[in-house]
Amino acid sequence: MAIILDKSEVANILYAAFNDFIDPNEFPIRVILADDQYLPADIAWVINSIETDPILSPGRYTRNIFDCDDYVLYLKTKMGLFAQKAKAAAPFALGFLLTQKHAFNLCIDENKQIHLINTQSDNKASTAERQAFATFLNVGSSNTIQIIYL
Repeated sequence: MAIILDKSEVANILYAAFNDFIDPNEFPIRVILADDQYLPADIAWVINSIETDPILSPGRYTRNIFDCDDYVLYLKTKMGLFAQKAKAAAPFALGFLLTQKHAFNLCIDENKQIHLINTQSDNKASTAERQAFATFLNVGSSNTIQIIYL
């Protein structure tokens, strides 16, 4: 039986990971959980899905037309369609995080660990090390997290 994460558990996981970057009063505004339940995402499968998708190839990147925000939305949609076709019990715990300067995918795995993925990077860079999140996202006073969407 697949593990299913409910909305409140996902919210707690996200809060624990990003509370240093988002004011607690703004958390309910900046973090959008669109569904009631989520399936953990296998990070190896997600990375493989990115690496083998011709749409997400570096050559498709076109500044302002098909760039980082489009890449993360495409992957979110692709995974949603896969879950629908597989008649999954819930959508995957995969979404996106937008800063003022860049867009990233994120997913929660079966160990309730968050993985950040720079989907448009040539090497599909990713990290699950919370201590590395600030550097990976390049967040600071001039580049804050605007929205997290799952």
